[in-house]
Amino acid sequence: MKLWIDDVRPAPNGYQWCKSVNEAGAVVNKSTGLHVHIGAKDLSAKQYVNVFANYQMLERVIDSFMARSRRENNNGFCKTLNGYYFSLGESVSDVRNLLGSGYYKVNPGSYAVHKTIEFRQHQGSTDFEKISNWVNFCMKLVAWSKNNRLEREVQSIDEIPFLTAKEKKFFNQRREALN
Repeated sequence: MKLWIDDVRPAPNGYQWCKSVNEAGAVVNKSTGLHVHIGAKDLSAKQYVNVFANYQMLERVIDSFMARSRRENNNGFCKTLNGYYFSLGESVSDVRNLLGSGYYKVNPGSYAVHKTIEFRQHQGSTDFEKISNWVNFCMKLVAWSKNNRLEREVQSIDEIPFLTAKEKKFFNQRREALN
């Protein structure tokens, strides 16, 4: 399942889509994922690299509100960014050369094809609240990364600088439900 969020392909009405697929009896399992594409064609090279560097600094906290099958290196289709040195990267191709394949929690390969950054970590879902909160998280991360780069690893959901109190509450509830 992929959602496209950019100025070229607006996302469909998410609530209606979820309602329709649920009424049709759609199911997901631990082998399914939710891939979110955020438009990146207007990002500078530095801003693009910042998205990957910031995600890496948030990854352990993000893992805490994802299904176990999507955490750490538990899934070959959404591998960890930990252990890579994005501080050395200065361009889109630097990130692509560093990671190689697109099977990471954040996919560098989608830029060449779609001019997007693809977020692959979220488990499959037909729940509108889960999907919309994750899409919002990804959009806010990209927007925040335009002017900011985390200096250290974030230790808790409450430390995520671009989320509102309501959004932090949602992700804390997801963490509690999944642990």
